[in-house]
Amino acid sequence: MDKLDLRALKEEIADEQTDQYQPKEKPLAEREASFEAVYHSPDEGTLKAVVTSRILNGDDRRLVGIAAAKMAQPVRFDQLPSGEQARTSAVAICTYQLKDPPEWVLRWIQEDLALLDGISRVLEEHEYNYFRGDAAKSGEDSEVGRVAISPLRSSTASTK
Repeated sequence: MDKLDLRALKEEIADEQTDQYQPKEKPLAEREASFEAVYHSPDEGTLKAVVTSRILNGDDRRLVGIAAAKMAQPVRFDQLPSGEQARTSAVAICTYQLKDPPEWVLRWIQEDLALLDGISRVLEEHEYNYFRGDAAKSGEDSEVGRVAISPLRSSTASTK
């Protein structure tokens, strides 16, 4: 019996696993996406800018929560009225998800709900597309979701 080349076997298996987990198609959206924002300011006239949305990583998402909590001070975030919690969260998300936004965007999203809502919708759509939220619309099987979580049937002995 010939000796089995374990290194070659290990590399072959690694290559197979790598190929298996590579994305099969191009993502619906890139990690960064740019869009044009036009805003008619009450005291600065018409303002325009190309702003870039970037998909947040886990650390950035945690920082969004910290920023929202700091914006709520001197009260606790959960003590704010629900509408104010939503507005504060949206401002915090814009602060982190917009890559180097112009100062006028950062100023006016705090004051004008229409601008905040418009930018928030674009950011949400970018994130939705990035995480393949509209995969069913692109012709893929509509029965298969991006995430599937279901309870396991276990015996009572394994729950002790």
